[in-house]
Amino acid sequence: MLIHIYSDDFSSQIGDIYVNNNWNYWNRYRRKLLGAQVEYQGERYAGAAFAGSARGRFQRQELSARNGDQGPYRLLADNGNNAIMIVPQSEYIYIDGVALDKSQYTLYYRNAELFFPRRS
Repeated sequence: MLIHIYSDDFSSQIGDIYVNNNWNYWNRYRRKLLGAQVEYQGERYAGAAFAGSARGRFQRQELSARNGDQGPYRLLADNGNNAIMIVPQSEYIYIDGVALDKSQYTLYYRNAELFFPRRS
C-alpha cells in the first residue's frame, strides 16, 4: 500500500516506497522499503529525505545439489519450517561462487522452490 501526497513543489510517500537516489558516484541507494519519503523543490532550496526498513530479513541457505537433478530444491527457514515468503527479485543464486543470471534458474516464490533448466 502506498499513500502519495503531492503539490507543485512538495511530494510525500508513505507505505511501500521505492527509493532510487543517485546523488553521486559514491552515494547511490536503491531499495524497496516500508517507510516514508519526502521531497521538496522550491525556488531557493531543494531537498529529499527518507526513512524506512526493509521488508523481511536476510537469510542465506546452502543447498547440496544432486548430480543431474534439476529440482525442486526446497528453501527452508532457519528453524526448518517450509512456510516461508521470499520477496520477489530479492534473491541471489550462486553455483561454485559464480552468480547466476535469472535465465539460468526458476524460483517459484509462492512455493519457495528452486529449479534449474536442462543443459544441452
